[in-house]
Amino acid sequence: MRSGYLHVVALLSLKGLVSSTPAAHRDATPHASLVPRSPFPNRNVFVPQWEVQAHPDSEKIRLNGTVEEVLKQLRSINPDYDSHFGLDEDDEEAETGLQERQIPGTGTNVLFETVICDNFEKTEQKRINEGVKYLRRIKGRPELSAGPQECGRVSCAYNAAIWWCNDTPHQVVLGSFGVIADGTFAITQKCTKQQYKVSGLAIHEDNWSVGIRYDPC
Repeated sequence: MRSGYLHVVALLSLKGLVSSTPAAHRDATPHASLVPRSPFPNRNVFVPQWEVQAHPDSEKIRLNGTVEEVLKQLRSINPDYDSHFGLDEDDEEAETGLQERQIPGTGTNVLFETVICDNFEKTEQKRINEGVKYLRRIKGRPELSAGPQECGRVSCAYNAAIWWCNDTPHQVVLGSFGVIADGTFAITQKCTKQQYKVSGLAIHEDNWSVGIRYDPC
């Protein structure tokens, strides 16, 4: 575990975009996004896969892309998706639910004890928060390709990106997208400073990480 953390920290000393050969992704759909350039040196980039439902009583399907792209596909399949799954309602959990799970006085989520700030080009926190709301509200389970050194961009809009990286040799499947939102929140709580700009990386105790930074999108 410790060596994985040191490996991630070592990579963070190299800033900027470095092109990597994209890893193959599974179950691609015609709507799948183009694989973005890697913001991490020597890391592969893949398009994240999402196990979701388009209708409340339908079987689960797999869609590829960022949360914004997946949501667009779901709305195309089901024009009433927002009302069926409560996206058109005010959701207090999306706004305040994270605070209840923070370590008192630290602003850091219990499972994200290592948070590194200002290691990437900064972006606007308010745009990151919009991505967090989508991640917390959409129903389903995210899947991350086996690592190490595999990264997927799970949210990107208005040049504000949320990345999810795997430094383990096995696939990572989470119970909900909200866990990624937790990592993002840990970064914004610790790393947001003047002018509401932010970048950083939160390392999960299971050796995968969430990063936020400026990305063209």
